[in-house]
Amino acid sequence: MIGRTPAYLGKQVTAEETKLVASYMLLTPLVVMSLSALAVVMKDGLAGRFGLAWLALALAGRFAAQGRQTTSAGSLPDDTVSFGALVIGTTIVVGALNFFPALALGPVVEALQR
Repeated sequence: MIGRTPAYLGKQVTAEETKLVASYMLLTPLVVMSLSALAVVMKDGLAGRFGLAWLALALAGRFAAQGRQTTSAGSLPDDTVSFGALVIGTTIVVGALNFFPALALGPVVEALQR
């Protein structure tokens, strides 16, 4: 999409929104793992429960402030099954790559404690 600003659900996705999504994706594993460790140590499941919500709310606020764009011939149709499968597949792959190191280290730590 050279020279075009991508749009999703009639909203323009600019550099600011992309930075919010990227920071959310990069901070999620770090925050979840550290707050999980804190919750285990403190025996409190509420530690940092809403810590990442401010990034998602900032992204939602930016999209809400934008007006709805009209669909053009160059727009990516987002109401098809193939688009939905692409989004779900990407979400699963990125989520797995974010949390796989923590899942892989569990058995290693247990083996080292014996």
